[in-house]
Amino acid sequence: MEINPGTASLLATAANIAQNNAQIIFDKIKAARASKNKDETINRLEEIINDCNYSPQC
Repeated sequence: MEINPGTASLLATAANIAQNNAQIIFDKIKAARASKNKDETINRLEEIINDCNYSPQC
């Protein structure tokens, strides 16, 4: 099965966006966990989850 060059380009772009989003989320989680305050860590992690629930980029 051959893939149309336009489709291949679109898939490559989608993969790049997904990888970038994953890195952004990982960095946010890492920063949230760096806090020594349990409540602050929980709040930051909840913000990340809520952002992902309401953002098409996540």
